[in-house]
Amino acid sequence: MLFNAAIKMILEMKRSLVYRITMLSILFFSLFSLNALAQIEHGGNPYALIHETNEGALLANKEQVSLSLQQQSEKNYFRSREPGFGEAMHAGFSVQTNFSPGTHGVWQENSDSLRVWQMLIQSDGAQALGVILENFRLSETARIFVYNPAMDFIAGSFTHKNNNEHDILSIQLIPGKSLVIEYSETKPSDQPWQQQFPSFLISELIYISQGGGFGVTDDTRNLGNAEWCHVDVNCPEGDQWQRQKRGVARILMRVGNSFFWCSGSLVNNARQDQTPYFITAAHCGANANFEDYLVWQFYFNLERPDCHGTGMPFHNVMHGASFLAEGPLEGGSDFKLLRLLNKPPAAWRPYYNGWNRLDQPASSGVMVHHPGGDAKKISTFTTPVLSATPTVSGQLMAENSTWRVLWTETESGYGVTQGGSSGSPMFNQDGLIVGTLVGGSSNCNSTQNPDFFGKFSYHWDQNGDYFYAQLQGYLDPNNTGVTQLPGLDPVVPSHPAPGFVEANPLPASQVQVRWLKPGHTPNNPGWYAYANTYTGRNSNGSQRATLFHENAFDFSYPVTVSKVSHVFFDPGGTWNSNTFRFRIYDHTGVTLLHQSPVMEAESLVEIIYELEEPITFHNKFYIAVDPVHGSGHPSSAFQTMNYGNAVSFFGGPHNWQVAGDNSNQYVYLTNIYVESDYTHKKEDHTTKLSSPVPTGRGNNSIDAEKPFAVNVNQTNRWANSVVQYKVFKNNELIHVLEDPAATVLSYIDTSGPGNAISDAYHITAIYPDGVESKASNTAWLFHIDLCDVVEDIFPVTVTFTDNTLPGCWTAEPAANSWQTGQQAEVHGQTVEAFAGEYFAYIVPNTNQPETNYWLVSPPLDISGLTKPAVSFWFNADISDDTKRATLAAYVSHSNGSFNKLWDATEHPHYKETHSLQWIQTTHDLTAFKENHIRIAFLVQAKEPGFVGLDNILIRDASNMIFPLSLSVSPNRQGEVYGAGDYIAGQTVNVYAEPNQGYYFYQWQHDGELMGIYQNHRFVMPAEPYALTAVFTTEDHYVGTVDMETDREGVRAFPNPSTGHVSLHFPKEKINATIRIMDSRGIIIKERKAAFIAANTRKEMNLHHLHQGFYFIIIDDETGREAIRLTLTR
Repeated sequence: MLFNAAIKMILEMKRSLVYRITMLSILFFSLFSLNALAQIEHGGNPYALIHETNEGALLANKEQVSLSLQQQSEKNYFRSREPGFGEAMHAGFSVQTNFSPGTHGVWQENSDSLRVWQMLIQSDGAQALGVILENFRLSETARIFVYNPAMDFIAGSFTHKNNNEHDILSIQLIPGKSLVIEYSETKPSDQPWQQQFPSFLISELIYISQGGGFGVTDDTRNLGNAEWCHVDVNCPEGDQWQRQKRGVARILMRVGNSFFWCSGSLVNNARQDQTPYFITAAHCGANANFEDYLVWQFYFNLERPDCHGTGMPFHNVMHGASFLAEGPLEGGSDFKLLRLLNKPPAAWRPYYNGWNRLDQPASSGVMVHHPGGDAKKISTFTTPVLSATPTVSGQLMAENSTWRVLWTETESGYGVTQGGSSGSPMFNQDGLIVGTLVGGSSNCNSTQNPDFFGKFSYHWDQNGDYFYAQLQGYLDPNNTGVTQLPGLDPVVPSHPAPGFVEANPLPASQVQVRWLKPGHTPNNPGWYAYANTYTGRNSNGSQRATLFHENAFDFSYPVTVSKVSHVFFDPGGTWNSNTFRFRIYDHTGVTLLHQSPVMEAESLVEIIYELEEPITFHNKFYIAVDPVHGSGHPSSAFQTMNYGNAVSFFGGPHNWQVAGDNSNQYVYLTNIYVESDYTHKKEDHTTKLSSPVPTGRGNNSIDAEKPFAVNVNQTNRWANSVVQYKVFKNNELIHVLEDPAATVLSYIDTSGPGNAISDAYHITAIYPDGVESKASNTAWLFHIDLCDVVEDIFPVTVTFTDNTLPGCWTAEPAANSWQTGQQAEVHGQTVEAFAGEYFAYIVPNTNQPETNYWLVSPPLDISGLTKPAVSFWFNADISDDTKRATLAAYVSHSNGSFNKLWDATEHPHYKETHSLQWIQTTHDLTAFKENHIRIAFLVQAKEPGFVGLDNILIRDASNMIFPLSLSVSPNRQGEVYGAGDYIAGQTVNVYAEPNQGYYFYQWQHDGELMGIYQNHRFVMPAEPYALTAVFTTEDHYVGTVDMETDREGVRAFPNPSTGHVSLHFPKEKINATIRIMDSRGIIIKERKAAFIAANTRKEMNLHHLHQGFYFIIIDDETGREAIRLTLTR
């Protein structure tokens, strides 16, 4: 079939599904990571999907790649046998090629500003193909796609964001014996092309001959290459293991000229810093070298959405790892620890599995694995495991270094092991890793045969004394001695606290305490949509997105969304397919936050999808529907409206186009459900749509008088669901709420006031694993009489006089509390008022070290102010690292409880300013303007200290608002957040995120350095202000090591080195310490020298270290120097 004919056919076939494998452009900055190599894709559509191409030239220039005779012989051999005990499953071959855009393929210039290169590669007998690109460095206007000729499997795009220091890209597998690689680039029409041909080289073809679920045609269950008895991880047996499964990945490993399948898992470390450590078996990729590890592929989320599902599931792929440690198969426990070269993006929902390093047999548990390289499976054991010393393929393992496991039949099958399962984690009854699979003799025909797992306890420190033979130095780098560690979920806090606690007085001295579930926000709950009637239908573009932002709706950030919905329309049964997915993107419209399973649309039926876990947004976001079929069906209903720049789009990330035109834009009938637990509105989705809005578009108008039905496609599966809430009053437990699913989360306290002037309430949550969350915010409620004279004339300036607080301001306790004066003596220093003659201050009573000292305002009616704000000057004793006394500001509205607005530690100048210096701060009160409020200042002290206040001012700050603009340099190397309008004196937080292959360097204003941290906090000046986030391709900051080394400092050569390093000291060193630190920050070698003379040389033998980056750190009496060293082999 001709190439374009295949394209046209795929767009018309009613049953074909386009499996777009869209990887995500979420980046994570790590001080010790190598430049990113993750095969993260950046969306868009190939040129060939929507344009005619020169099919004859493409076919005429097809490159036929064949296995060598030796590889063909090996292929027949491996396909005729099962991998032995302790062997990785053979997957295929590495076939060397030498293809480039300058020597192969077909070029086509579409215009003066666009040119496209395509190349068709075929290898008969292959079940799947992949490619490895060398000299990979794309310009900002170039991108690459790889797809099969039918274009029902597309990988890409790959852009300049995939550039990396190794100039290599390993592209995932494409099913079938043929693939097309497409390169395109654009330029302004009036500028010449920068280079004749792009630099990349197709240096290698990945030829898959078995495994991975390719080439299997069992339509009944389509279990790929897994044996018939295996159990999909999303069968009922996997319900309790949904977090653990997210850490498990399939590995495609190159070793020399062959590829192999194995399994493994992300693993947490005691720092819980998301370092992407990955554990598998030592026999997985045995004898792999540094270059091999760079092209290993890790397939996350490769699982079918339900039990016994069919088809190739959606998955996420990244490539590249570095070797860290291993325990051998012979005489050891068979483990290998890797570090992925980038963190899996948060949108993939990775999970860093926890572990138990004690030599304790599990009473029950599971293994999660990829047998035969197939979709993720689960095997269950219910009898205690036993210690064992097996002989594996003639190699005797260390004594009692493994667990012997017998599997149990379950309701969905009989999970066992198979080639490709090697390296899989074994979880005990507590959900923690206690072993990694070596192998065994179980299979679907011999389910009672045992399998063996290398003990995690033996991996820990029993395979040898060197750090590269142990897990200990990596998973407990600070040597805390922890024996078991829970898993880490980087997306959702494992045990988040409740929030938005309020305490409101009721008659008879009763108090109502209310709070929100963890992660929920106090927006009004209910459905939000731009339109609920329709005037037309549209199936244009692969995706159709609607933008939601607070300016268009009556909600404010943060906003928590738990459900989304969409209305489709088919006027006459013309859909080629009715399958689609929901996709949720962040404010950029590029970063994918969530993707639903494949769902089915019905005409004029509102399809509601409930998220497993709600998503909280702090900025605008996009909800998209993504048809599976290439035709764009099912089509969406839309309403014609005019929103200026539009709120609905079609296309895809990096290629969104406005829906409609300037005069007739339209919005899709996409809805979101905003969560809240203060009140709950009854959901009603059976109401008739209103009459369509007349648009004058004739045939596009549709009869919308009939009601549309509701189809809820996904049931709620809340992770980390709370089982109890504990209510505390003054830090004492007063109630346990046993019904956490109640509509309203509240409690009536009938115990009456406490003994102090105020009562403090907070809430904790208890989770299914028994873990109690941290405390929520504290709500303070006074039960004394406060002044009720309302201030409503502004500005209000609070001044202090001798021994007198301002009228109607209340100090509690009344004795030994706030006082006024012209000066105060603190540690021998004199503090004077900032403005005027007097100021308020407090020196906490050392005889009552834990007393709360309050200064409370009268009621303030700020409803008439356009931009109400409060500013004040504060002073504190911060003479040492301890907090002698802390100052915080609170706000109460409508005579309810006081909730924290600010504390002194949040100010950018706190502790950067000398102790006992005055600091000004300003705060926006707009959120409270509909109520009478009180402002209160609270000082808490556990030891003697000092806090001062002066010049408190409440006013309308509408004439003090100035714009903050943010930019990126160089352009497109990262993203910045936090721009907007701020009040002068207000604390502002901005954040910079580098794109893949780049690092954050610094914040600048007018070319001057303002900050070196991605999270930058500063005080807004009284003028328009601009900040630029500067990114580079090099990591400039290495932990606490000072890299600003003098050019005349210590030098290391050769660098890079193969192991022998000479250090040249141009200056003398006294009491010097020389340390070697690896890329994780662990000191692995140390040498001390009482004296090193000037112009001398020290030799170091580092041949025992693995390839990679290290730091040589030299400390002496004059300071510190650091050298970055590269070791190669």
